[in-house]
Amino acid sequence: MVTPVILLGTAATFFCLGGVFCLYLFKIDESNRQGGTKTTPECGKSAEQEPCCTAAGDADIICNRDGKCGNKTKTDLEEEDFEESSEISEDNSSDKSEDSYNESNGSVTSTELNNHQKKERIEVKEVEKEKSKRDTTTDQGKIDENKKREEEKKRTENEKHERKSSTKQQAKKRTSEEKRRRSEERNEERSKRKSEEKVRKSEKRRKSAENYKENEKRRKSQSREQKKDDEEEKEKTDSKRKSNKKELLI
Repeated sequence: MVTPVILLGTAATFFCLGGVFCLYLFKIDESNRQGGTKTTPECGKSAEQEPCCTAAGDADIICNRDGKCGNKTKTDLEEEDFEESSEISEDNSSDKSEDSYNESNGSVTSTELNNHQKKERIEVKEVEKEKSKRDTTTDQGKIDENKKREEEKKRTENEKHERKSSTKQQAKKRTSEEKRRRSEERNEERSKRKSEEKVRKSEKRRKSAENYKENEKRRKSQSREQKKDDEEEKEKTDSKRKSNKKELLI
């Protein structure tokens, strides 16, 4: 039972290691296609022409002038600088020969030609700068528009949430007021019933007291009449007894 578990764990471990290795190879291939992977220092205008990337084993890939990681090494830039300086020296020698020719023929001097070429280059750079500025302004406008749209969406969501919350609070308040009103009505009804019950009991006690007084008065009257009748009956009996006694004596 233990051996299959160990084999399964070993297979899973090798499978994971193979996946990690494939991912590493994929990252290396991706970095080669993109011209390198950034390392310190970060590419940027402050790190122009500084080693920043590694690609295909190189460690001296140079940042471009736009601040992005390029695909040229320090050696490539040095060779380009050397070729450029050679071209400049050739241009200067040709300019000198042209100057001597122009001076002899009375045509345009090399200084004027260089100034004109410099002016053209400056104008081209200004046009490119203006275009880049317009593109940047356009991009910033799009960013601001998107930001404004997001803020409007967020504000709408907040207002919707507030309205929903307000509706819930109002419904809760109405329910609470309705419960309170019903409770007050029940209390008033209960108080009214108690008051009526109290009045009925008071009236019943009053009638009971009146009936008691009336009955007591009637009883006393009957008692007096009965006493009077008894006295009269006794007088009659005594008178009759005396009369019978006299007759016996005679």
